[in-house]
Amino acid sequence: MHIVIVSDYGYVSGGAAQVAVKSAAALAERGIKVTFACALGPPSRELDRPGITVHCLGASNIWAVRQRWRAAAQGIWNAAAGQWLKALLHDCDPSETVVHMHQWTKAFSPSVLAVATTCGLPFVVTLHDYFLSCPNGAYFVYPKQRPCSVQPMSAACWATDCDARSATHKAVRLLRQVATGAAVRRRSHPLHVIHVSRRAADVARPLLPAATRHWTLQNPVNEAVGPRVAAERNRAVVCVGRVTVEKGCVVLAKAAARARMPLVVMGEGPALEQVRQANPDVDIRPWGDRAAVDRCFADARVVALPSLWYETGGLVVREAMARGVPAIVTTISGASDAVGSAHGLLVPPGDVDALTNALCRLR
Repeated sequence: MHIVIVSDYGYVSGGAAQVAVKSAAALAERGIKVTFACALGPPSRELDRPGITVHCLGASNIWAVRQRWRAAAQGIWNAAAGQWLKALLHDCDPSETVVHMHQWTKAFSPSVLAVATTCGLPFVVTLHDYFLSCPNGAYFVYPKQRPCSVQPMSAACWATDCDARSATHKAVRLLRQVATGAAVRRRSHPLHVIHVSRRAADVARPLLPAATRHWTLQNPVNEAVGPRVAAERNRAVVCVGRVTVEKGCVVLAKAAARARMPLVVMGEGPALEQVRQANPDVDIRPWGDRAAVDRCFADARVVALPSLWYETGGLVVREAMARGVPAIVTTISGASDAVGSAHGLLVPPGDVDALTNALCRLR
């Protein structure tokens, strides 16, 4: 068997890239031939092992392209990336090969979707977000800080001011989504998609073509290393990941201050200053490696992921629970699949009072 993994990132930049890299390593360990096709390098050292062949396009992240028109053009349709992947897949045996796509919006563009859907090889997409159907990928109205409720690419969608940046960015995303839809429709057989949680599947299913085949498979997590964290002896609230408003970081900062619990935030993102303003005592740590994340877990009384959007998975929650750390997540998050009464608490999204009360219960 031969698995071709397609991922914007060849290194761990976040949850989706981590799953792509970790799954490639796990497949190779089981004797399965893996080709890892990425746009952005350098490739992770974890991919440097027998059984994995890495191909890196060496493209630029669209947010790093200085000329705006060039960045927009690359985001809508990166023709070079499509031709590159087409050549890579040309000699693959359809009876042995499966193409597994993880991310394509940061550098590859929908051109690689078009190639994957028409190359004649079995093809599946893991939905770490909602980019297959939604222009901004989060199914979220950023200016109003609430989940979206309109059908993607409908007239209401085109008219909704939902982008995190500007109307111009929304226009580019709409054009990219037109290209994405056209790429998916080129496939003669139903598209297979993997959801990383039941909650995410419930959200995404009505947004995708009726013929789509749906599968639910939780993301792999790093196994617990060393003894269980004695969370009951700790006091800190820990949040690990990209620091954005839609992830509930500002809500968490306010709630932790009210609950008088130390807050540790590990990550980077546009909401860092808002978090500092909401909680001047916050301990902000830069994004780090596995050991750095484990050190955060070692200090944690609870890990919080109070997402305002329909977060698909929340990988860090399951990683923390594997170490014995309970979690607080929102009812609309995919992480709610994993958090039962024995593992943590569920709260409504955006409710500072409810989150404060939940923290106080674990204080």
